[in-house]
Amino acid sequence: MSMINLEAAKVKLDTLGTIMLAPGETFLTDEEFNTLEALAESLPREHVEVGDADEPNFLDVGRFLTDVEKIELVNRPTSDKAIEILGKPELMEKYCFLLGVDKVFLRRMQYNILHENSFVGLHLDTDSNPDYLVAIVIQFGREFEGGDYIVYGGDMPPRVFHPERYSITVSRCNFSHEVTKLTRGIRKSLVYFLSQYGAENRRIRS
Repeated sequence: MSMINLEAAKVKLDTLGTIMLAPGETFLTDEEFNTLEALAESLPREHVEVGDADEPNFLDVGRFLTDVEKIELVNRPTSDKAIEILGKPELMEKYCFLLGVDKVFLRRMQYNILHENSFVGLHLDTDSNPDYLVAIVIQFGREFEGGDYIVYGGDMPPRVFHPERYSITVSRCNFSHEVTKLTRGIRKSLVYFLSQYGAENRRIRS
């Protein structure tokens, strides 16, 4: 695991809304990646066609941590083991630095599996929880076509990412984004959110 320039990464995140940490530049060890992947693969899955922000989706999802009205650990003890890795203090400190805050909480956490013709529709993560700061996406997919992560926002043109295995994408939740339709292979990723607010989901529902 090589060193990443946190100052430069923070500036890029503040400016562009999204950064991608290449394999070897992330905050996780190979052993932690392998453990998280094995835990994710062991989860029961459900097919999802409407996302948490009410966007159209077509994918399979395994749940570690839900966040509809409040944070709830599901599929324990698998979820406890994942949170032990992703919630470790030294990792949270790095994300606090990137976000310029003193403390963050883990919020919704899930395993997204996209097969051919799967996609995630255009949405804002703050529509599912207004307190979300960033989405963190750990990529486990190996070789796939399509499935690009596209981020929109500000006066900049859309930013297109095709994440490789063991890369991590950090994206601010007030930037809209989508995952384009997969045309070949399987795209697997562990997705979770960070917030400064650790209690109930303050989304106003109609």
